[in-house]
Amino acid sequence: MPLSDVQHILSAGPARRRSAGKDVWLLDTGPWWRLFRDYQGLSRTKESLLQAAWRLPFPLFLVLEEPVSEDLVPFLHREASAWRVDKSRSPKDFYSTEPASGLGNWLLYAAAQPLDAPPPDTFRAPPEAVLSFMAAHGVVLLIAVFHDDTDWCIAVCDHAPSPAAA
Repeated sequence: MPLSDVQHILSAGPARRRSAGKDVWLLDTGPWWRLFRDYQGLSRTKESLLQAAWRLPFPLFLVLEEPVSEDLVPFLHREASAWRVDKSRSPKDFYSTEPASGLGNWLLYAAAQPLDAPPPDTFRAPPEAVLSFMAAHGVVLLIAVFHDDTDWCIAVCDHAPSPAAA
């Protein structure tokens, strides 16, 4: 199952758990990433995570600042109050846009339906609260990207229901 692919990418790469035993992970570069981090490894991990997300049998939804950048328009379709990602477009092409890989400040989630409640601030909320929110709203994967694409917070919830329509 692709959700296990996400978990494998996280456990085998440079990500670290925010709390022992919880599937909430950080991929952080910090301000000195060029000096002290394997930037190539971080980039490969980010791209691998997006590829695994695209393979999930769930729709992907993107939460981002409005107005939507023209670079992202080809990747999105309006669905209710959410932006659904066009998974026929490649994750590599999505991530190569400036808003995705340069500006950051977006959240991608996999769920059968768009959220009807605002997602938690994954960088500040306790991992238990993030996972509880995900289980309650049927979200199986949540990727939050901080400003300038410096830090990612990834949460995996395998207790969410199966997709109704992918």
